[in-house]
Amino acid sequence: MIRTGKVIKADGDMLSICFERPEMCQHCGACGHKQESLVKIKGQANVGDRVLVDMPEGQLLRTSLFTYLVPILSLLLGLLIGSRITGSEQSTALCGFVCLVLSLAFVILYDRYLGKNRHKTPQIIAVEKNEEE
Repeated sequence: MIRTGKVIKADGDMLSICFERPEMCQHCGACGHKQESLVKIKGQANVGDRVLVDMPEGQLLRTSLFTYLVPILSLLLGLLIGSRITGSEQSTALCGFVCLVLSLAFVILYDRYLGKNRHKTPQIIAVEKNEEE
């Protein structure tokens, strides 16, 4: 999916790009009726430039599900394991916490892997310079 956005901040090669909600999404409400979304992408552009960004199909949904579900399921699994092993509330909570921390570390490593894989991250494909400069 190709979306058009405006660069609102440039910090080295990291750009903060603001996207307006597409026409087809006006009545969905899944985003909480936010009119804009903000994404950080590597690229070269100046503040105020409009950019075309190629977003991999379905990757945003898969990444969001992974980011939210893995820690929650790990916490629940840790709580279940802790309650089966000892049965005490303190060890159950500790086991759940340990599983949660391990899953968050895994999610961070997976995010770094995705950041290095060009086919799974948004890419800037065109830059339209700001005419006001």
